Amino acid sequence: KTFDAASDTPNSAEARELAGYLRELYLGGEADKVVLVYEHYKSALAQVPVNLQLLPVVAGEADETAGDYIFEPDAEELLDRLAQLYLDSTMLSVLLEAKTGEHTARMTAMTSATDNLKQAISAYFATMMSIQMKELTRNERNPLSDDSERKP
Repeated sequence: KTFDAASDTPNSAEARELAGYLRELYLGGEADKVVLVYEHYKSALAQVPVNLQLLPVVAGEADETAGDYIFEPDAEELLDRLAQLYLDSTMLSVLLEAKTGEHTARMTAMTSATDNLKQAISAYFATMMSIQMKELTRNERNPLSDDSERKP
């Protein structure tokens, strides 16, 4: 399946659709596990590659001091809802980080292009000024040059 209708700005509906698709692949047995590989945005100068196992969810250590609780809705339904919320929010976070990295790269490229253009313009004007100065100096040294339009 392709997700080619994705918008330029990631949103929660797109993240839910993608997370739901990945969840169905996993629950349907088409995938043993789902791993996201993406660039984690740290700063404008640093994006760090991340390898995150999305499914199955890796549980942390159980707290031995926890007692018995009564869940409403039941524990299985609550866990199912929380797992979907985790998948949706993780997918949205990954999409937003990708967009942030892309935006930063574009801004950096535009800044570099602007700086290069400023340098090119400065070099052009310096060259033109040098040519004009040489022409003025040549005319001052030889006032009787080929310049037939000069009036006495």
